[in-house]
Amino acid sequence: MLNALASANKEIRDERFRDKDNSIADFEGIVKGVWQSLNDDGSGTVLYKTKEYRVIPEGRTSIPAGTKVDISFRRGYYVADWS
Repeated sequence: MLNALASANKEIRDERFRDKDNSIADFEGIVKGVWQSLNDDGSGTVLYKTKEYRVIPEGRTSIPAGTKVDISFRRGYYVADWS
């Protein structure tokens, strides 16, 4: 799963580089999203501006759905973090 995701992200990154669009994230910096769920594969789902993002969770505690989390884009992946 992660290898397929990495391969797809690389393909998009290469395509956007050729088109001179260097940002492949939907937003810049860190934004606040709403935690939806933890998926069976260990990824998480976060809602930001009516769009669901599949993220790598980096929180150290368990949180319920509806909790606000920080989302950032790092090295080709969306990452969610909370305290």
